[in-house]
Amino acid sequence: PEWTIHNYICPQLSALGYGAYLTAMYSVLAFTIERVLLVVYPMESNKMISRKKNIKIVLVIWVVCMSVATMHLYRLGVKIEDGVPNCTTRSSQQEAKIITLVQATIDFFIPIPAITVLNIIIISSLRK
Repeated sequence: PEWTIHNYICPQLSALGYGAYLTAMYSVLAFTIERVLLVVYPMESNKMISRKKNIKIVLVIWVVCMSVATMHLYRLGVKIEDGVPNCTTRSSQQEAKIITLVQATIDFFIPIPAITVLNIIIISSLRK
């Protein structure tokens, strides 16, 4: 027999997976920023970085990323075809294009260039 429970909870699973992806991406960005502070400003970084601040930053990252991921709850839905539930998008083509552009910006065009630039700063600082 076919396991169809996934199709009923696909919006929730999709939101959870996307939230985990965003959380990982922005956690790497936050850790990279911390490394830049440690390498470029070693003396001042002791005042800027603390365990308590790091925990707050991680919590903020989780809350924001999971909040952004909730768009999957509204974008996806279950459509029953021939008595079988299927996970499908509820958005129009125009909405899907906008969502794709927003997701590409949030997923790639913000964190990846930032992480790249910050790592270049770290490398150039270590070469000095």
